[in-house]
Amino acid sequence: RGASAWHYTSASREVVANVDGNGDRTYRPAAISRGSLGLGPEAGRRSIDLRCPRDLDLAREYRGAPQPQPMGVSIYRRFGGDWDWALVWTGRVLQVVFGEREARIRCEPASISLKRLGLRRLYSRLCPHVLYGAECRAMPVAEPFTVSQVDGRSVRFEGAGFPPDRFAGGYLERADGTRHMIEGNDDMGGLTLIYPAPLLPGETVSLHAGCDHTLQTCQSRFGNADNFGGFPWIPRKNPFNESAY
Repeated sequence: RGASAWHYTSASREVVANVDGNGDRTYRPAAISRGSLGLGPEAGRRSIDLRCPRDLDLAREYRGAPQPQPMGVSIYRRFGGDWDWALVWTGRVLQVVFGEREARIRCEPASISLKRLGLRRLYSRLCPHVLYGAECRAMPVAEPFTVSQVDGRSVRFEGAGFPPDRFAGGYLERADGTRHMIEGNDDMGGLTLIYPAPLLPGETVSLHAGCDHTLQTCQSRFGNADNFGGFPWIPRKNPFNESAY
């Protein structure tokens, strides 16, 4: 995904290999398994599930904020004893479901992605754009805070006070770049994350404001009304079953 990449092997030791002609990479052993690829020409067209420990660094990428870019998946298999590698499946991550001990990574093949129709734009009063996304274009509004208390999904900050729900739909970012989605906040310096995060008292984090996708919030919080994607002045009366006057 972008400039980031994760390399794993089902072998019991590290494997250094040049599987695609772009130089050697180190593949780390991991308790990761996949579903059957099938046989014949349809093998590369089947969706597959990958299973791995829920704390694998790849899986943890999906426990925070939604990923801004699709994550590609390539599966290689070695044939023969001379380290010849073949690409047997390629696609992207669709969804990650976390269980008690493992994570299931559902992947779809590239052929399905290419055939699928794009999303069609619908009229709605609220903005359909993803906050901070390519169509939204809002500049991230971030504020630094120091963690004072952590209790599961609840986090409190030292000397903080902010308007209710200012950060609902936004995200918390740690110094290492890890992001965690925010469900909501109160006005007493506390917020609730969608998933628990391994935060420590005294740790400094950045809170990025959320958005309720209304024109008022878009302009007052981000000054971004020019890129608002909704249609707030759609008439509320239906001219087909009542008078428009």
